[in-house]
Amino acid sequence: MDDGSGKLLDYKFTCFNGMSYFLWVDSDRFENHRRNVYDLNWNLLNCRNLGYSNFPSPPKPQKLSDMITIASILSRDFSYVR
Repeated sequence: MDDGSGKLLDYKFTCFNGMSYFLWVDSDRFENHRRNVYDLNWNLLNCRNLGYSNFPSPPKPQKLSDMITIASILSRDFSYVR
């Protein structure tokens, strides 16, 4: 999804047995790869030990609840999926 500057943001949901628990957003994947990890209420989590720097938090997606619902539906037949 375009972040407004022409760069793409990559949203990934971590799901267990059809339930989303958190998500991360990757930025600048091919230049200066950075990652933010969020809870499902769009609160930035302190996960710097993953080896990535944070970047300025983008606005909460307007359709975040729909994204969570879709990730949960798609993952319901798996014990773990991202």
